[in-house]
Amino acid sequence: MASMEEDFPRGGIVKKPTESQIVVQRSEVDNLFQNVKEGMLFLGCVKEVTDFEVTVSLTGGIQGFLGIKNISDSYTKLLTEHINSDEFFSLPHLFIPGMVIRCVVAKIDLTKRGSFSIQLSVNPKMVNKSLSSSSLKTGMSGCVESVEDHGYVIDIGVSGSKAFLPKLHVGQYVTSLVEKVKNDGRIVQLSVSPKTLAQAFAGYDQGWTLTNILPGLLVNATIKKVTKHGLFLKFLSNFSGQVDFLHLEPEKASNYKEGDEVRACVLYVDPTTRLIGLSLRNYLVVPGTRVDTGHPGGIQIGQVVKNCKMTALHHASGGILELPDNMQAFVHQKYHMKEHNALANENKMLAKAEHTCRILDFCLIDQIYCASLRVIEKPFFRYHDIHPGQIVEGTVSVLFDYGMIVHLSDNIKGLVPRTHLSDIVLKNPEKKYMEGMKVKCRVLSVDPENKKLSLTRKKALIESSLPLFLSFADARPGRVSHGYIVCIKHFGCIVRFYNNVKGLVPLNELSSEAIVSPEEFFYVGQVCKTKVLQCDPEKEKLLLSFKAAVEGNLEEPLKSDYECDVGKKVDVRVLKKLDSGFEVAILPNEIPAVLPTLHLTDHLSNAPLLWQSLQKGDTISSLVCFYKNKQNITLTKKPTIKWAIEEGILAEDFSKITVGMQLYGWIKNIMAYGVFVEFPYGLVGLSPKSAMADKFIADATTAFELGQTVIAKVTNIDKEKLRFLVTLKMSEVISPVGNQQTSLTNGLQERWAVTEMLSMRLIEGSKYEAMVQFVEKDFAVISLGDTAQMTIIQTRSHLNEVILDSEKLKPGMTFHAEVIDPTCEALQGLPLVSWEQKPVHPEKLYKLGQAIQAKVVDVSSKPQRFVLSLTDLSLLPVDTGKPDVLPESLDLPLRLVGEEKKKHDMKRKHKLSETQKEVPTKKKKSKKAKMDDSDSGVEVFFREEPQKKTRHELEQEKKEAEKALVKRELELMDPNLRPEDDAAFERLLLASPNSSLLWLQYMAHHLQATQIEQARTVAERALKTISFEEQEKLNVWVALLNLENMYGTAESLKKVFERALQFCEPMPVYQQLADIYTKSDKTKEAEVLYKTMVKKFRQNKDVWLSYGTFLLQQGQSGAASALLQRALKSLPSKDVDVIAKFAQLEFRYGDMEKGHAMFDKVLTSYPKRTDLWSVFIDLTVKHGSQKEVALFDRVIHLSVSMKKIKFFFKRYLEYEKKHGTPQSIQKVKEKAMEFVESKGTEAAS
Repeated sequence: MASMEEDFPRGGIVKKPTESQIVVQRSEVDNLFQNVKEGMLFLGCVKEVTDFEVTVSLTGGIQGFLGIKNISDSYTKLLTEHINSDEFFSLPHLFIPGMVIRCVVAKIDLTKRGSFSIQLSVNPKMVNKSLSSSSLKTGMSGCVESVEDHGYVIDIGVSGSKAFLPKLHVGQYVTSLVEKVKNDGRIVQLSVSPKTLAQAFAGYDQGWTLTNILPGLLVNATIKKVTKHGLFLKFLSNFSGQVDFLHLEPEKASNYKEGDEVRACVLYVDPTTRLIGLSLRNYLVVPGTRVDTGHPGGIQIGQVVKNCKMTALHHASGGILELPDNMQAFVHQKYHMKEHNALANENKMLAKAEHTCRILDFCLIDQIYCASLRVIEKPFFRYHDIHPGQIVEGTVSVLFDYGMIVHLSDNIKGLVPRTHLSDIVLKNPEKKYMEGMKVKCRVLSVDPENKKLSLTRKKALIESSLPLFLSFADARPGRVSHGYIVCIKHFGCIVRFYNNVKGLVPLNELSSEAIVSPEEFFYVGQVCKTKVLQCDPEKEKLLLSFKAAVEGNLEEPLKSDYECDVGKKVDVRVLKKLDSGFEVAILPNEIPAVLPTLHLTDHLSNAPLLWQSLQKGDTISSLVCFYKNKQNITLTKKPTIKWAIEEGILAEDFSKITVGMQLYGWIKNIMAYGVFVEFPYGLVGLSPKSAMADKFIADATTAFELGQTVIAKVTNIDKEKLRFLVTLKMSEVISPVGNQQTSLTNGLQERWAVTEMLSMRLIEGSKYEAMVQFVEKDFAVISLGDTAQMTIIQTRSHLNEVILDSEKLKPGMTFHAEVIDPTCEALQGLPLVSWEQKPVHPEKLYKLGQAIQAKVVDVSSKPQRFVLSLTDLSLLPVDTGKPDVLPESLDLPLRLVGEEKKKHDMKRKHKLSETQKEVPTKKKKSKKAKMDDSDSGVEVFFREEPQKKTRHELEQEKKEAEKALVKRELELMDPNLRPEDDAAFERLLLASPNSSLLWLQYMAHHLQATQIEQARTVAERALKTISFEEQEKLNVWVALLNLENMYGTAESLKKVFERALQFCEPMPVYQQLADIYTKSDKTKEAEVLYKTMVKKFRQNKDVWLSYGTFLLQQGQSGAASALLQRALKSLPSKDVDVIAKFAQLEFRYGDMEKGHAMFDKVLTSYPKRTDLWSVFIDLTVKHGSQKEVALFDRVIHLSVSMKKIKFFFKRYLEYEKKHGTPQSIQKVKEKAMEFVESKGTEAAS
């Protein structure tokens, strides 16, 4: 609903309303749904009627539900006593679609899925509960209470008052006209004549109050104000109400003017907020018209409509879409707009040429379609979209004794009966099914009119490849299909198929052997293969046989022309992406198969990345078939499972499983009592809670994930029930040698493959629909459509920006994004180990006889030699005191000596990257040493030789080197030491690349040497280097603007300014350039820029204040006054703070008298703004004379809190002590005493 709020003056004393004044109910009604409260009265329209409930259409696209117990007390009594009598009439007899009723919100429930359910009542005792006998007025509603000889007594909900009418049904809803009131309201004479009711309008002389104004009341009203979102009306002398934009007559919507007389109908009344909503629609105010229950334009509910245009947007409410056939639809902002902040981008939404929407409903009371821009892709939106026999996926909602509720979408749910939870009857279904669990079902039957959906979880029915019997016409003689037994009699079994198609299997067709008691061989819910013997579609009679199907007299399904055995390695092409994986075609024969998402990798964190990166048409190589049945071939790309299948470490069927056998599988299901592990060939074992890990696990979901690859060992086999148990304990299973390193390598290679694929698909300038994945205070992570690319965007464009909750990004929100640069080098990873080979030999770095300090790494007697390390500290445990951080398994050359090192070097020569060239080395007898940029040490092998330098000389050199090092470190640690050359700046920037201060100092360094071009180059480098720091980048842009202003041309300054606007928030850039112009005395350019700013940012008060400061500094006081008036017209509301700020500017830069007058005017209207009083006093003390400071006497007499008055007395006394005389000081003290005494003893304390 649209928000319309009057602008009333503040401050002063509020006068009591007189008859000529309007009682305005000010309330935020934009989102009426959130403001619906219990006790609120509505005028509704009956939409659907069932035996137990009436669906009522309310304004704003809201739906309410009228239960059978909320009709009236007399109807509830009749319901319990005479439900089978002729006097009882069901709800379809009492209510018809299109009927307009007056109702009250009885209760607002919150469902388990988080949605609201509004329960309504037409019980007169609730609708008219605020009425008394003296307030009975025309146009009340009631229900028939009892049958009398000549008519019926009507219950109108008023205690002590009875009303009488001719013959009606008990419980029938009646809108009646009060004709006479007798005996002080105890007897009321009514009329239900349609002609009389249609001509009845409320009059001024009937003494209306808010308690007896009810929805449906017709009034004559005057338009008081016309707004973008609707009208304000005055009616019945002293009431006002709002007409929402949805309830303006479409043909006259643009012709309403203030002062026009209109007829209106009361639509809703909120007693708590005193808010009254009205309607001007003809079907509610013109006599003889009815609410049309049809759907104009033939549009179906759930239909997706393209080529729609957004014609209007309303604040915090939603938008109006124009459909292709000139029909209109309302899109609610909060629940159905594509972007939560769509209304903030009003121009963008209106400028978009086409929108695609889905029709959600048709609101009868508003006579407009309700649509959504979000739920376009949902497969099921209404029950009509579902068909019997269809396979669907849903979420378990709740388990009952009679079955399980499964939600297919937010508004569609179905029942899986208890007998259909499994192929066998489950004693404890809660152990298999948990709330929130995803399940696959098949639709048994659907009743769209009554919103009933029946599903099955029987695997035999879901995976059946036989034809489905959806009607009696499908059950042709000779056809075979799967059905389930619903009834067992002495003469045979009743078998049901889909869509309530059922038939009889006679006793002689149950089996080839004689069966006397069918209940001994069959059970209800059993799935059986049946063959049709006879069928009469007209009479809906069907004769079936179990015997013929079992004996093989049935249609054999066509055999496939291809074979794909388990273990076969194949290449595939992606045909279709599903939420659960991919539909693929095995090459080259195009054999259909399935590749689940969880089987893309052993690393589950990589699975969604791989799923996102693979697209339709892509080719995937080296897959292996691990399961095959008549319907599907299932493939895997898990390296561990592929290896296990290739090595033959698997069981082909249950008979091949033995205790102690080790198998490779994956987690299929996680339950409270353990986890189910699936293996190739479809075998499934259970790992009980006690066998899941060596340590105790309270919750299995914290330790395992669905699809996780595991190694299991068989511990127990139950051959009768074909079940087996496994253990996952690490202490009991054996992991292959090198498995961890291989797994890590595979995971990293998969990630590298993903980035390679994505980098090829992302193109600069391409646009994608982005979805918010994660939100922090200053940034958000978004994903770009189906590309699987993720990037980071800023959520705050300015340090001072205030973002409301409705404007904040939230996970799951979608919007459009454009690729500026497909690669980002702002964040780079560092290699764990650098294997870059350097053409440096140790003999070139060290001279013969040079003194060095080394640590002994190894000593060997044969041959006699020892190994030294030149690192300052070795990584040996004896030196570090910690376990070895370089294990032997890493095969790093630092750890290799002797013959092992030779072998390793030979292997490395073959594994060098193709981009690197082998460096020729000289043949020397001594071993070669290798230098690496990331390692400061070298290993050298040599024979023992005498030292040439004495020990004293070595120690002296070491001390001198340490002194030099300490001196240099102290210099570098000095924060006040400014770099003196380019090298020093470069070194500091390596440590702090995002520091704009360093970059600006670097620019200043070049400018001092009049190196203008070098300064520009530094600025450009800074802009490319600084990442995600908006303020830091802005600082560099400002420095560049200053540089161009001082040393460049007007053209170069303009180009830099235009570039800055593209990369920064426009407002700060404009302000900074204006300040630059002002400081450099370029007043003409500054004024031109300010004029542009107030046009471009007219709703930003800081712009007006900045321009006003500039004008007053230039001595243009008159222009500043004119600017203030323009500001008050342009700003969203008449902000008193803006006036006060301009008054302060007048004191500082302009005319002090004018500033004094402006403060006087503001404080007269807002006398309780003590903050403004304090500012006024400060300015007057600073710039005025002692005489003018007499305003202290005004402020101490304000009717504000005691604390604030004490503050002003203290200021008054301090001022007199500084500027006054002893007499004036004494007067202030006396005034303070008088004030305290007037407030009494409590105030003094």
